[in-house]
Amino acid sequence: MNRITATAIGMVLAAGLAVAAPSNSATDLVARYYAATTEADQVANWRDWHPEASHHIDVFTGLPGQDFSFSYALSDWENLPDWQSSPELQTALEGYAETDRSAREQTVALDGATTVVTSTAKVAYTWDGYSGTMKETDRFEIIPFLGRNLIRKVTTTYDFR
Repeated sequence: MNRITATAIGMVLAAGLAVAAPSNSATDLVARYYAATTEADQVANWRDWHPEASHHIDVFTGLPGQDFSFSYALSDWENLPDWQSSPELQTALEGYAETDRSAREQTVALDGATTVVTSTAKVAYTWDGYSGTMKETDRFEIIPFLGRNLIRKVTTTYDFR
C-alpha cells in the first residue's frame, strides 16, 4: 500500500470517528441526561459528568416547616442508600400520583465560563384526594473540562407551592 492510499484511508476513518462521536454542546448533554431512562443508558452517560459533579435537590411543599433540601456528590452514588426503597419515602408518597406532565421548556445562559441550562416542566398530580400542579426545575451548570463540556452541578427543585 502506498503512502497516498494509506493517508486517504486514515482521513476517511478519522472523519467517520469525528461524525460518530457524541456532540458536546450543553443542550446535547442535557438531552442525553433526560433520554437516559435505563441503568445502561445512565452508565453510558457517566462520560458527561465532571469528576466532582454534585446533585442538589430542593423540595418546597408550601407547608410551614416542611420544606427540605439535600445534596450528594455523584462520585458517592454507589455508596448512597437506595432512596426509592426507603420506607420513609414510600410512606410520605402514599397516595401520590402524577396525572400529566408538560413538555420541558429550556433556557440557556452564560455565566462566565459556565453554561447554565434551565429546564422546567409543570406536573399535574393528585395526592390523597387533592389535585394540584407542581413546578419541576432542573438547573444544569456545565463547564469546560479537559477540552470537553461536562455537567458540574444539577440543582433539581420540586415546587408544590
